[in-house]
Amino acid sequence: MTSGPPAHGSGSDIDTTAASDPSDGSNLASPTTGVRRWLPAALAATALVLTSIGLSGIADAPDPHASTNEIADWFTVRRTEILVAAPFGYLGALAIVALSIVLARARRRATATSSGPVLIAGGVITATYLFGVHLGWTANAYLIAASSPESAKAVFVMTITSVPVLALGVGLMAGATALHASAVVGRWFRVASAAVAALSAVGMVAIADRGFFSPDVQQQTIGNALLVWLLLAAVAAALPRRFTR
Repeated sequence: MTSGPPAHGSGSDIDTTAASDPSDGSNLASPTTGVRRWLPAALAATALVLTSIGLSGIADAPDPHASTNEIADWFTVRRTEILVAAPFGYLGALAIVALSIVLARARRRATATSSGPVLIAGGVITATYLFGVHLGWTANAYLIAASSPESAKAVFVMTITSVPVLALGVGLMAGATALHASAVVGRWFRVASAAVAALSAVGMVAIADRGFFSPDVQQQTIGNALLVWLLLAAVAAALPRRFTR
């Protein structure tokens, strides 16, 4: 972050109006300053709300070690909730991609070197995972669980064992944010992003049968970490930097 006050005294902790000169990281006003200031906050908040609603459809999911019939019955009972929540999840995934692009562009405007492509890649990978799990869950709820319990369990387990994809996406997105220049991202948000990236690294090696290092626990852990990161991103983008340093 810059040592002096933001332009016009209203810069946010995620500064999308930073100058392209990396030597001083100063903030220069532009005709689109207001839009640029609030766009990251709006996208982060939108992604948070939509993704949370999407994931609510699979709340209290069964243990992947449960019997085939128990898992199939769960999807049959939760059919309506899963099908209704899924469209919100798809939109939330798109909002995550949009947020990663906006943050990457802010980084590019403020510094000569850029981790922007890594940030965008993380957003795309995260969104791809969310699209995949929603497809699996809705397919189970719509027909597979009722017609083929064995296939329903297989699909469900695949959405869990693919958690390294989620871990990679969230890790890249949060890690790239942690590397942002101080002119773009406040120190506290960089530290929080680094913590989320470190936590996501655990999901890359989630191979235990049960416990913290198991895929199902890591899916919940990293999913919650993603939601927390989106919340912090919204706060960092919305609050004036003098309150968030």
